[in-house]
Amino acid sequence: MKRGISPLVATVIIIGFTIVIATVVFRWSSGFFESNTEEQSEEIQVATTCVGDVNPKVKQACILGDKIRFLIENNGVQDITGFVFKIEGEDVNINSTYGVDSFRSKNLYASYNGMPDKIKTIKIYPKIMINNKEATCDYFIYKMDPLVLCDGPNDPDNLISNGDFEDFTGSPDDDETDSINEWSKTCGEPTTIISDSYFGMYSVKTSGDGGCLFQQIFNVDSGTYYKLFLYSKYKLGIQGSISIRCPPSTDPGDPKDLEFIFISTSPEWERFEGTFTPGMETSCAIQLYDPCCGTMGERAFDGIQVIKPS
Repeated sequence: MKRGISPLVATVIIIGFTIVIATVVFRWSSGFFESNTEEQSEEIQVATTCVGDVNPKVKQACILGDKIRFLIENNGVQDITGFVFKIEGEDVNINSTYGVDSFRSKNLYASYNGMPDKIKTIKIYPKIMINNKEATCDYFIYKMDPLVLCDGPNDPDNLISNGDFEDFTGSPDDDETDSINEWSKTCGEPTTIISDSYFGMYSVKTSGDGGCLFQQIFNVDSGTYYKLFLYSKYKLGIQGSISIRCPPSTDPGDPKDLEFIFISTSPEWERFEGTFTPGMETSCAIQLYDPCCGTMGERAFDGIQVIKPS
């Protein structure tokens, strides 16, 4: 005759099983709540540090070829280990692995697409290290207004001075020859500052006699790769060219390291770019060539830069 489990034994088994299940649940829940508490604690620490100790400020932002150069100052006590740049209207986030130490400043760079006048606002996310983990703080917004060219005789990246043609002597828009600082001419034909500009308030309009060169000479490192950026628009008639010559020469028959011959008749500003590598030369000239007679050939130029890529 088969005998079943006695009520007492069954009760003991149930109690033991219950104790095992309770132990497992307790250990799981303890670990879960402990992990959750640690995560919440880290989140609070990150939020507190970002709000209280992270204080970046954009001192200047300017256009450098196909990049935006930010001079960022860190006024907080927390070192910033990197940044994420989010340009309005573009889907790509630009990650910078370069940060700014506490109470220091540094130039940082972010690439962009298209024409820079389309850039309106940029979200900038600082990154910090908390407990050996990288964390991203909430963004702050920088507005690109006005649009500024990275330019100047002591600019760390751009070799062309006064490439935005804001520094001149004379009266704009009068079709008389203006004296433009850092630039020179090989003829007396008009090189006029006009108020139709892409950067700042002014650009230069060239017109000439078929042999007039408007140029600037700059120093280079021999055998080094450089990029030329410029903005230009059609004004009237035959349009001329812009070229790089290393070494500098005013002889039209001498070879050119880089040349743009303009054929576009678009009334809108366009960006042009090209590359060149000087041989053994240590200086080059950028030259705007006037193609025709009097005012029959006219074109406007602005935002000229020569950059040594990093």
